[in-house]
Amino acid sequence: MVFQDTPNVFPPGRRPLPQDFLDRNKRERIALAVARIVREFGVSGLTVDLVIRDAKMARATFYDQFPNGGRAIEYANDLGNRKLIEAVNAAADTPGGWERRVEGMIDRLIEAVLSEPELSELCLVHGRGSGKCGGPVHPDLMQALAAILRPGRRERPKPPPAPRTEELIAYGIVAVISDHLRRGDLDELRGLGRDLTQLATLPFLGREAAFAAPARH
Repeated sequence: MVFQDTPNVFPPGRRPLPQDFLDRNKRERIALAVARIVREFGVSGLTVDLVIRDAKMARATFYDQFPNGGRAIEYANDLGNRKLIEAVNAAADTPGGWERRVEGMIDRLIEAVLSEPELSELCLVHGRGSGKCGGPVHPDLMQALAAILRPGRRERPKPPPAPRTEELIAYGIVAVISDHLRRGDLDELRGLGRDLTQLATLPFLGREAAFAAPARH
């Protein structure tokens, strides 16, 4: 089947949308199609034919945005990571103390994952095989998570947690979420906020303090 994009027709007096907005919309359609295909067939199973069929767009439209499927995967991977990083960074404004910010970070991260699970699965589960990402998780996402966790050192009486504790906790949080994405356990993922918050604060507060807070989810 050959898809043809519908021409942009505007009523008299209406100005067309900016081209960069239209191009961004097309790239995001392609990215979501890439994520769905990778979820079903894996990175190695992705083809341009599958992408344009899923995105319901003309082949020429795809090639206007990306030179090949590999670059489309890279863009989709970066887009997914950007959305997760934005969700984590937004938790820095969570009112209350450090524990509330950690809780907000985990809640926002889970909400972002659940809002677009295929895109999240692409960057968290398949990230190593999707272009420029040299590791299983984007380093900027790890840094964003660690930045929220790091002030917890002020909450902990001496001696402080071991060096790189924040990075290890960040990997642990992402590993748990990735495992649920891999298995398709989205309903269970919705209820993990409190457990992950307790585990994230445990090395800083100690077991008694970390597990003392009542459930708020």
